[in-house]
Amino acid sequence: MADYLLKYNQDILKANQIDLNNALENGTAKTMLNRLLLNENRIEEMANGLRQVAILPDLLVK
Repeated sequence: MADYLLKYNQDILKANQIDLNNALENGTAKTMLNRLLLNENRIEEMANGLRQVAILPDLLVK
């Protein structure tokens, strides 16, 4: 998943712009728009977060 985010980050950013435009057209508050906004740094942070979770030990394994 992390690799996918990085590989397709430009496609994700284009789709995110469409989401932001739709939110603006629908009167979404500007404070909420920041939560929707993706950029290359945020995508990289998401990928890093996924990698950190992936290396956690499985607590269900006995």
